Amino acid sequence: MWGHCAYVTADGLKIFWITESRVDPPRFDSPFRLTAEGFEAWLETSTVGTYRVEVFRDLRSWETLMTLTNVSGRVRILDPAAKGAAQRFYRAVQLP
Repeated sequence: MWGHCAYVTADGLKIFWITESRVDPPRFDSPFRLTAEGFEAWLETSTVGTYRVEVFRDLRSWETLMTLTNVSGRVRILDPAAKGAAQRFYRAVQLP
């Protein structure tokens, strides 16, 4: 279950996509930025539903950052722990 992914490093933000064979997978959309609050992005999808946003920080396992319900097509994502992290990967997975 791979969705679109974002990758944040201390040197900046890099975006890449790993997709499964879904017609309209969730994706991270701009603005992407590291703010005083943490890493900010937007989850965008045309499919209303519940999504789990996960973070991969130690190259061992995905951890749940948040679970949210998307009813408008676009939801703000904020990761306060990204402020001090050397690198982090993100993905969004639609829940059944």
